[in-house]
Amino acid sequence: MMTDFDKLRTFVNQLSPVAESYGKKSVISNINVQIANLEKSTSVLFCGEFKRGKSSLINAIIGETLCPMDVGIATSVVSIIRYGTEKQAYRYYGNLLENADALKKEEIGWQDIEKYVMGEDIDNTILIELFYPAPFLKDGITIIDTPGVGGLDPRHAILTHMALPKADVIVFVTDASEPMTEAELKFYQDKIVPCGKQNIVLINKSDCLTEDVLKTHIDSTRLALAEAGTPEVLPVSAAHWINYNVLEDDDLLASSNKDGVLASISMLVEKYRKRQLIDLRGMLIAEVADISKAVDAEIEQLGVDFKTHKDTMESLKLQLDELKNFINDIKNPQSAINLRINSIFEDARNKVSNTISHEGVILTSTKFDDLLNSENGLANDGKWFVSQINDKLQKLS
Repeated sequence: MMTDFDKLRTFVNQLSPVAESYGKKSVISNINVQIANLEKSTSVLFCGEFKRGKSSLINAIIGETLCPMDVGIATSVVSIIRYGTEKQAYRYYGNLLENADALKKEEIGWQDIEKYVMGEDIDNTILIELFYPAPFLKDGITIIDTPGVGGLDPRHAILTHMALPKADVIVFVTDASEPMTEAELKFYQDKIVPCGKQNIVLINKSDCLTEDVLKTHIDSTRLALAEAGTPEVLPVSAAHWINYNVLEDDDLLASSNKDGVLASISMLVEKYRKRQLIDLRGMLIAEVADISKAVDAEIEQLGVDFKTHKDTMESLKLQLDELKNFINDIKNPQSAINLRINSIFEDARNKVSNTISHEGVILTSTKFDDLLNSENGLANDGKWFVSQINDKLQKLS
């Protein structure tokens, strides 16, 4: 069955040859790259105050202790967890303030993850990138674990604030053991809402409260967030979830709210992807509209050229018909033009004949006598007279 990605990609591929011929190759290539990136990776970022159990929750989702869990502030760097067929770990390090785009990359041993993440041997480590064969990640989801904000180390807040805009979906983790604090509410209002990203609020450690108290806590959290937005608020127990991954006990499954949390996160991921696909579709529609305008302009020009060509051909056809008619008239002895030509020739012959007759009479009478009676008339045995007569006859002919 074709996915939305497949359908859009098929349309892009069908459009590509036409788009390339109209100078849109780079635009179409860029859209194809965005489709591939969207399908390959949608980032889900976990954030919140320190000691809220973000790392424990991520470990529960992954089904493996990737993020260290500690009674203190466990996470000190950003951790990016992607799907991989084999376990691999890399650290990115450098001076974050001087040049965040020039971080160096180094592969580290799987057993060394904890000391970098917890800051025991941080050595300017900014983030950890982990690859792990977790089923939840296989569909192109990337999880981002951030340091808890609100602690004594300002570097943690800086790293979290830098990671927030890069997230596609945000999971804000609070604690069921106490009401939502002013700092948490301010963080949600000032940092999460302005991002305009799909988000959800999880109340961790829900196993610590009775059902009635938990319901009251959820309602008060929703009320506190009402002015900042209306995100979905769900309870979750990372501890029960982790135990369920080992024991597969139905009671632990229910109390952890694993299914509800995963379904909500997956729904937000799907919403984000659909929104992005709609935006990409809009870009394609805009490009198709531009191409359509260009095609319409070409068709209109072809129409103008065709009309000009048609008019020229019709004019030449008329001329050809006239020429054929003229040839036929020439071939017909009884045609008007032939009769007119014959009349011209007849007139010319009559004129020539009359001229010769008239000039001949003059030559044999007046001019003959004049030559004969001239001083040289019969001189030289009449040779001069004969030569003059011959000369006059030559001119007359």
